[in-house]
Amino acid sequence: KSIGREVALMAAMLRRYGVEHMATGAPILWADGGNTCFLAMHESIMAVSEFQHRCREVRKAAKDAGILLRVVAQPVSGGHDHLRPYAGRKDCVHEPAGVTMFDVLSRSGQIAMGVGKVYDLFSGRGFTKAFPIASGIAGLEEVVGMLNKVPRGLLVASVDQWSEEPTQMARALQEFDRRLPELFEKLRPGDMVIVTGDHGRDGSLPGKTLTREYVPLCVTGPKLAQGVDLGTRVTAADVGQTIAEALGADRVLHGESFLSALKSG
Repeated sequence: KSIGREVALMAAMLRRYGVEHMATGAPILWADGGNTCFLAMHESIMAVSEFQHRCREVRKAAKDAGILLRVVAQPVSGGHDHLRPYAGRKDCVHEPAGVTMFDVLSRSGQIAMGVGKVYDLFSGRGFTKAFPIASGIAGLEEVVGMLNKVPRGLLVASVDQWSEEPTQMARALQEFDRRLPELFEKLRPGDMVIVTGDHGRDGSLPGKTLTREYVPLCVTGPKLAQGVDLGTRVTAADVGQTIAEALGADRVLHGESFLSALKSG
């Protein structure tokens, strides 16, 4: 049994059903309007590992029924009137149908570290190791801390900074922007930083789902040309192709590298 069962955003669902959840122990269920459903469970009601296991069973049952569904297990903590995300989010997904950039890097002997939910989104395939985080900005902090420990390869972090409240969203983006110099100061001569996204949501617009506007593509590095206009890319696969070329790996199946445009001089 679950409660909620609406198309909504997490913050609204936690506010609306927090009291009932804590009283009954039933998970809060909501959807994003697409093929993703979310389940929230307080860490004091069920152990995070058991909750993740049950959500994997839900995803498997959906697969057996022929339903393509991503099931997100989101542990929460706090009082019933102020539930908040807790460490241990797990995205239960189908394995990618084709060869991904991470597969190519793995076959080339490259290290690929996943920070946050990105590891789960690819079912862990092609990754060397995963580092779960509790909040968005923690992803940036994890990468900064790992730069001196990982000699080569790729670090990919999910830094979810969105909020349904425009003012909170603005503050989160400002915090991310303020912390970026900490990352830049740690870069080595051959490093490259790419900041981009797969989708977005403008909290000032009506609606409960993603607006999927164009996303930024910002690239920098100590030895890369600055101020280069990379234009509007045809596909996000261009990012993967660029990373593969930069690391000397084989070509990815899709996308065009823009690495040559970033070479200074």
